[in-house]
Amino acid sequence: MAPAQIRLAVASGEVDAAELLIKRDYEFMKQRVAQGGGFSMEERARFRFNNALATRLATNAVDRVFE
Repeated sequence: MAPAQIRLAVASGEVDAAELLIKRDYEFMKQRVAQGGGFSMEERARFRFNNALATRLATNAVDRVFE
């Protein structure tokens, strides 16, 4: 496979992973709020970590495409 195709494939995987993290947390939050519950400090920390990781993955994907 050509280097450009490999970079694009890896970037696509990074975007997919970022999207999965965000969607998983969103679904968890939506369900918890529908039940009338709140979030623990650990859950809030996990949400923030996942958002930061998703941002890093997305940024890496863009950087990889334009290498």
